[in-house]
Formats: sequence, C-alpha cells, structure tokens
Amino acid sequence: MEEGSFDVVIIGTGLTESICAAALSKAGLKVAHIDENPYYGGDEASLSLDELVLWADTRTSGNDPCFTSVSHSSELLPDSRQYSICLCPSIIPSIGPLISSLVASGVAKYGGFRLLEHVGMYNAPGVVKTVPGSKEDVFKNKDIALPDKRRLMRFLMFAVGAFEDSIELQGKNDLPFSDFLKTVFALNDDMTLTIAYSLAHCVDSSDRTRPALERARKYLRSTGRYGPSPFLVGHYGGAGDISQGFCRAAAVSGGVYILGRRILSISNLQTVATGKQGSNVSESSSVPKRGDTYNIQLDDFPEPIHCDLILSSSSYSLRFSSARYNPLSSPQHIARCIAITDHPIAVENATLSNLTAGGEGTLSAPKGRWIIYISLPLVSEPVSMSGEALLRPYLEATMKLSIPSSSSAPSPSPLFTLFYIHHPLGSVTSEGPSPSTSQSTTGSFPKVLDAAATNAETMFWKIVKALRPDSQAEGGNGEIIQDFWPPQIDPQVGDEDEDEW
Repeated sequence: MEEGSFDVVIIGTGLTESICAAALSKAGLKVAHIDENPYYGGDEASLSLDELVLWADTRTSGNDPCFTSVSHSSELLPDSRQYSICLCPSIIPSIGPLISSLVASGVAKYGGFRLLEHVGMYNAPGVVKTVPGSKEDVFKNKDIALPDKRRLMRFLMFAVGAFEDSIELQGKNDLPFSDFLKTVFALNDDMTLTIAYSLAHCVDSSDRTRPALERARKYLRSTGRYGPSPFLVGHYGGAGDISQGFCRAAAVSGGVYILGRRILSISNLQTVATGKQGSNVSESSSVPKRGDTYNIQLDDFPEPIHCDLILSSSSYSLRFSSARYNPLSSPQHIARCIAITDHPIAVENATLSNLTAGGEGTLSAPKGRWIIYISLPLVSEPVSMSGEALLRPYLEATMKLSIPSSSSAPSPSPLFTLFYIHHPLGSVTSEGPSPSTSQSTTGSFPKVLDAAATNAETMFWKIVKALRPDSQAEGGNGEIIQDFWPPQIDPQVGDEDEDEW
C-alpha cells in the first residue's frame, strides 16, 4: 500500500470516531484520522478557557446548525490554560460499553478518573439532598420513615433484578414511571421524584416505565464496582481527554493523525448500502464497493489522500456530500450553561439531576476555581427563549448553594458564563453518494458516553464487513478479526489491573 493510501480515513475526532479509529488500528487496518480543528474531541472536546471563548465566537455567526443562541461573558479570566472545560459534560457509569472499552483497549492508563462523590437532588432553595443508591444508604438515611424505607427497599430489590417478566411490570411497560412507582410500590411523592429524576434520569413525568427501570437498574448495578458511587468522573474535562486517549492508542497502533488542515474536497464518492437509524444512537452508514477510491484534498498538504472508505462525523458529511440536516429530527435539543466561580457549591464534584460541578480535584480548574455545568433537555421544539434565558434561573439557584441556607447574604456571582443550545444531529439524509456517517450521540445524562462507545462498535463492524467481506475477516496483519478489542499483549493487564485503576 502506498504511503498516501489507507484502508479507512476517519474525519472528526469526536468520541465515537476516536474509539473506532483505535479499534480499527488495533485490528490491523491502515487508518488516517483527520480533523480540521487544532484539538482532539470534536463536539466533546475539552478546551482551555481561551479556546472555549474562540469556539463560542466562531459559532455566534450562525454557520453551525448544531449550536445556536451562543452568548458568553465579556470578561476573561487569568490562567486560561489551567482550565479544561468540556463541551459535553458527562459522567461514566461503572458498568457499560465505555468502561469496557477503556479497560479492554488499555486506554484507561492514559487518563485519570475518580469516583463521583455524591448524587443529590435539589430539594429547596439552598438545599440538596443526597440520593440513596444502596441498602446501606437507605438504612442510614434519617429523613426516611421506617415504613417508607421498607417500600423503597422493595423497589430497589425489584429494580436491580430481572424484572422483564415480573408480575409487577405486566401491562405497565408504557405507564408513566411516576405512576408506576406510586401504584405498584406505594412510594410517596418525594421518593417518586428522587427515583425518577436521580436514579432513572427521566426527562419529565411522562417517561415510560420500562426504559426508566432499565436506567435505574444500570445505576444500581454500577454501585460498588469501584467504590460506593455508581459513577466515575474523568480528569481534565472528561470526554475530551478520553477521546484524546483513544487517538493516542490508534497512533501507537499505526494510525496517522492530521489536525488543523482544512478539507478542500472529497471526490469519487460511490455507495451501495445504507444502514438503519437506531433509537438511542442515531446513525446512518453508507459503504463503498470494494476497490473504489476516495480522494481527499487538504489545504497546505502536498498530495491527496486515498482510501477505500470514509467514516465521517455528521457535521463533515453535511459539508462534503449532498446530505441534508433536518433540525426537527434531532433526538433531543439541550440547553447548556458553563460557569466558572470562586465559591464551591454545597456538594462539590456531584451531579444534581443534570448539573455537575468539579474543581481542582478533577484537574480541570486552577486552585480556588470551580466549573459548573448545567444541562437542560428541551422536550418540545421550537424554543423561543435564548439559552441564557432558559438557564439563568438554574444558575442563580445553584449559586445559592455556595452559602448556608440560613444566611441572608446575597449569593455570589459567577466569574464567567457561557450559554448555548446544542442540537445533536439526529437525521442526515442524502440523495446521492456520501461517506459513511457516525452521528451525534444522545440519551439520558449518564448514557451519552456509553452511547458513543456503542455507536463506535457498530461502525467498526460495518467497516470490517465492507473492507473484509470474506467470512474470515483478516486485518492488515493477516489475523482474523474476531473481537472489537483484541486481547492485550501485556500479560499483567487483566481483571486485577481493571480493578486497580
């Protein structure tokens, strides 16, 4: 194979594309990974404060359909490079596709992680109550009466088990989850709200029972794997640093990286198949006939790049094919706020429904500074209010947590704020040839990163099937591709190492 020729060219370094690049490189395929941005991570990137302001300013022009209503503070803070601010704030369930990929690929050793210290629910102005997630938490909680503890324990034992064929669930799969909790388990309003929004991560009271129970079960089963919390928090901004870790793994396995080069053209796009769109992870896939060639011309790059297949993030597909984006097809629009403060909130490094806060302990901010992320799923469209108008009340309520509830002192103001509305690409349609497309992931708050890992594995097998159509799919080294992640060579890497990190 010539120096400028590759099996696969991957455009965009978002988490899905980065995981797929690492898996394909480890499987022996020759991979080139391109991103016009000078940083890794795409829409999940972790940026310094200066980079974040530049990112926001480039989107205020309205040229990016994925991000609208962008506004930020005019004041800039010192020590910009000491911040690592994530465009996709999220937490990692201790059990799931992402944690499995981090361990199986060896990428876990490239990053740092810590347990999420608390999961709480905003109860009243200035008050956050810790959510019980285990039997020990329930029995230690002095705010729950004994009869309610018994009812809650009965639900927790039900939710953590195999409830699919249970009598309790028969005929109630589509019942609103809050109604299910009240009628079947006789839980009071407070416990119903806590379970629905903090354990099952429902968006509103109409969320169906079956999916909510599945999310609650994953929460409960994740507790105890690495400690008392069901979630991990990534250092250096989380998702962006994880994406960069997978890119590093791809480079170690022979992947070629080209960042900060504008794509001028993509030619010879011929496709023969289109994949289907899933429910939690939207994706469409088109694969070329074996032997066809894609030609990619980059700015200030001497020769075009040739490949048999292109995997592209949705935003690039919109630019370089006849694909069209329908904003009303987005799986879920999200209003986001990023705020920097010099006052810690009452529950540091915690998630309160769809709010996360972290500071120096997550290596994402300088000493004495904390980053607050607020994410508000927008159930209905269109939205007439700006991102700031939607989220300013939530931010003000959050800032009140930094002072005692009994204090009459005014709540402090944040040092920096950024507001915007994120429209994840849900449906990209094409009337002509287009590259294979990995689309934006969405879902409940703790499922975002797991959805990216699931999407990456789906795209991996589609690419393997397209480029190695024989039943014995061989990689570039002649070995049969049987697993998403091949066994690690280091004999010391195993279950013990998985528990240690």
